[in-house]
Amino acid sequence: MAQYSHLSIYNKAFAVLREFYERTPRFAKQYKYILGGELIKYAVEIIKIIIKANNERDVERRKAMLENLCLTTEMLITQLCEAKEEGLGDNYYDIVKPYKCSACDFVALSGKRVKRYF
Repeated sequence: MAQYSHLSIYNKAFAVLREFYERTPRFAKQYKYILGGELIKYAVEIIKIIIKANNERDVERRKAMLENLCLTTEMLITQLCEAKEEGLGDNYYDIVKPYKCSACDFVALSGKRVKRYF
């Protein structure tokens, strides 16, 4: 099994997950279980995709996984916008923004160049 803990994108995604676990209990009861659960679910899914993409040897399959990573990140951003609209935190996007840039940068590195970064 390939190492993934050294990847900066993995470390950023894990930091986002940790932040969600710390902040979600402070949500109002009506948002804690639905919106908070969705944020954590997407963050965990992102980490799983990173690990799977890191272990994949086929470049085309890895590229598809990275595109899925970018899509899942966008879904997480949508949930964060909903959290902001509900007044649950203005700086959530600031937490995820550096990670989102990293995820989309990896997706942009298609083909042979993707290999170098994993």
